[in-house]
Amino acid sequence: MGETARILVLFALAASLIFVSGCVFPPFGEPPSQNATVNETKNNSIPALNRELSPEAKELLKPVVDTSEYPDGNVNQKVIKSVLASYKHGYAESFYSVSKIGALGPEALSDILPLLKDENIYAEWSGLSALSVIIPQASGEQKAQIKSALLPLLESERVSIRGMAAYELLALGEKKGIPVLIGLMNETDLLLVSEPPHEVCDMANTALVTYTEKDFGFMCGYGEFDALALGKWEQWWSQYKEEISFDPEKKKFVSG
Repeated sequence: MGETARILVLFALAASLIFVSGCVFPPFGEPPSQNATVNETKNNSIPALNRELSPEAKELLKPVVDTSEYPDGNVNQKVIKSVLASYKHGYAESFYSVSKIGALGPEALSDILPLLKDENIYAEWSGLSALSVIIPQASGEQKAQIKSALLPLLESERVSIRGMAAYELLALGEKKGIPVLIGLMNETDLLLVSEPPHEVCDMANTALVTYTEKDFGFMCGYGEFDALALGKWEQWWSQYKEEISFDPEKKKFVSG
């Protein structure tokens, strides 16, 4: 499978979460359809699944992102402020428009990275999504900047944000994302945005299978996860965590 194909696999599991030398979210590829699902935000539930709103989804129901504190002194800042101000819950366009931020490229990192510290979940998600497009283009120094900005998000209380950050860190060759993703394999809530809908646990398994040489046949769904396979992932990490390293040629973590 070529690198472009691998990149496109990703946010098919969270509107396609990651790639082989970086990671990609909804902005990469074709725009979502008019019927794309903004998980758990439209009509307060997903009728087909009849799910309750998750705490993260409730955050997305906030009317607008307050952009009054955002600077608009340069072109990059104006684009970011425009995208955030245009957010409207339940509209797939609000998520696809983040591609405008990613399109600013690595040179805009000084304006994009502050989004990861924003208290508003859409702004934070926008920053992560933009980075997924930027990482493959970034220099070594820029990737180090991105890694430093992502690491604190491994402690985020927001499950989707924590998972997205961990997935991107794996793409950057940082193994600290591995135990975080293993820890998310029992999280059966839906990711913030995906088409078709996918659970956090599904994304976590996809990330681990993509970036390691292991696959324990894990499966999960709403309210259900594979405890046996999760136990195998935990055992593997416990046994090999000290010797696991990232092979840049394989673009995978190898143990031994």
